[in-house]
Amino acid sequence: MLDSRLLLEALQCGSGEGASGSGLFSRVCGGVDAETIERNPRLEGFLAYLKKESGRFRHEAIPPLPYSLFVLFDSLGDRKQFEDPYFERRSRLMVYGLSSWLWKKPEDIAGLEDSIWAICDEYSWCLPAHMGGRSRSPAAGAASSLGIVTDARFDNALTIDLFACETGLALAECCAALEGALAPQVLERARNEAYRRLIKSYLEYGAFQHWELLKMNWCSVCGGGLGATACYLIQDDRMLGGVLYKLLPTLDRFLNSFTKDGACVEGLSYWSYGVSYFVMFADILFHRTGGAIDLLKDSRFEKIARFQQKCYLPGGAPVYFSDAENSGFRMGLADFLSRRVPGVTAPPQDRAMRMERDNNGHFNHALRDFSQSLRDLIWTESHEPPPFKAEPLVVLPDAQWLIASTGETAFAAKGGHNDEPHNHNDVGSFIYYKKGKMAICDLGSGQYTKDYFNESRYTIFCNQSFSHSVPIINGGGQKPGGEYGARDCSIGPGAKMVLDMAGAYGADGLLSLKRRFVFDPVSGGLRIEDRFLFSPAPLPLIERFVSLFPPRIEGRLARIDAGDSQTVLSCSLETAPVIHEQKHRGHDGNEIAVYLIDFALSPETAEVSIMFELQ
Repeated sequence: MLDSRLLLEALQCGSGEGASGSGLFSRVCGGVDAETIERNPRLEGFLAYLKKESGRFRHEAIPPLPYSLFVLFDSLGDRKQFEDPYFERRSRLMVYGLSSWLWKKPEDIAGLEDSIWAICDEYSWCLPAHMGGRSRSPAAGAASSLGIVTDARFDNALTIDLFACETGLALAECCAALEGALAPQVLERARNEAYRRLIKSYLEYGAFQHWELLKMNWCSVCGGGLGATACYLIQDDRMLGGVLYKLLPTLDRFLNSFTKDGACVEGLSYWSYGVSYFVMFADILFHRTGGAIDLLKDSRFEKIARFQQKCYLPGGAPVYFSDAENSGFRMGLADFLSRRVPGVTAPPQDRAMRMERDNNGHFNHALRDFSQSLRDLIWTESHEPPPFKAEPLVVLPDAQWLIASTGETAFAAKGGHNDEPHNHNDVGSFIYYKKGKMAICDLGSGQYTKDYFNESRYTIFCNQSFSHSVPIINGGGQKPGGEYGARDCSIGPGAKMVLDMAGAYGADGLLSLKRRFVFDPVSGGLRIEDRFLFSPAPLPLIERFVSLFPPRIEGRLARIDAGDSQTVLSCSLETAPVIHEQKHRGHDGNEIAVYLIDFALSPETAEVSIMFELQ
């Protein structure tokens, strides 16, 4: 924790003209301007996208956000009908904001002013899904039986969540970038609303914000977004110091949310989300303090920064456990970190996120990124990064992850427990790739609905162990909770991993379930051995493997054709698999088919050993 006096002295080092919103923005940009960006051949796709979208938006009205949509989450559990127009408004802000900064066209500036005005008109910048069921409650806090207001928040509209902080920072940076171009009333209103909804609300709320107590990406996105907004809006060093002194422990908590080996057990996409806002805030604070405070020099951050590259395999396939999604990586962030942190390299270029896939309109990311490879507008380099080369063996003992690859084949396995952030019941689960395709898959995140984050979470298929390649014991799966996890997990030597999964099930009669992975670094073959010990009597079991490609059964074999590769799954016992098809609704809301390869067994002895091979 930074001493308050030292924090104030650091802020005073960066005071003066450079402490104003526009002055700070110039420092953060480092002299990058429209001419520099237009000369960069790597930005052509991004610039074309901006021109196309700004032209489209001029002929379409700003979508309304009526009360009838606002209450749908609490009444029906529906997020999408409100969030689609909410995020389209942010997309307009992103497109018009960047276009106005680059080209200063009157029609773009007019579109930006209308977009800002509409966002300032919104009842709340917080999503209804993040209001904790209060979208239909009175504005005042709930009173106890003694008549004491127990919730100090005076207005539910001022609830601070991820997207409220994103919105505040986007408005603050738009105002800083275009201080001389936007109408004075728009500038004043945008800054006042960002201050009122974020900073004033944060300071006056009488209890800890719930995200201050978490150990996950919310700490960074809320804390970093709010802190960066404060740096732009507050020029008084003492006042800004008071806000940051209150916020900095939350950012410290974010760094402590990673395992000691730097892994993010929430999943790769949440690493990207959280680290992005930590880096944005760190960079803005660095410039606001004249270089006196550099959060990126924290000893914990070096391993965290290198986590992303460890999760990309030959062929560019990502490893995504938990609620991660295969949306691609943010090239601007990778580029920035490669210059700031030793040993950081960018993942394969063709796996970078495309701007047209950013349905949430992340202005703060887009300011630092561009389209085809989503590189950074501010931090961008014009030269191509070196070709990506996957690490053949990654061992993350604290997270209990093993990732191994050879040639065009790779696999990843995990231990852990069933109360991780964005948890799936997936202890002992694994994925197997060939030529960039997941022959044996992890589904990643499903569509986010009301039930996805309440007591019904594990009624949803993708969050259950039944959607992962792990055994089913006596018809039951793994149980949620931190007490249900791997025991005696060891990794190595080489690409080997052993763990006892029995504790993840809490099943009566199952004493141990030792799963052993051995990956052949020459052939790319994978051997899986499961040893069951039952007492007093053996229990029926199913060995399940999950794929997105329809398998073909040939005796005891299952053949999986994934693109131009073929994987053969074989079992040591005389039992033929059965294929079941299951529907899964992904994070984007689209429904896909999932194929479950089940080997059903009725053991006759208390000790059972089964071997599977993937070739």
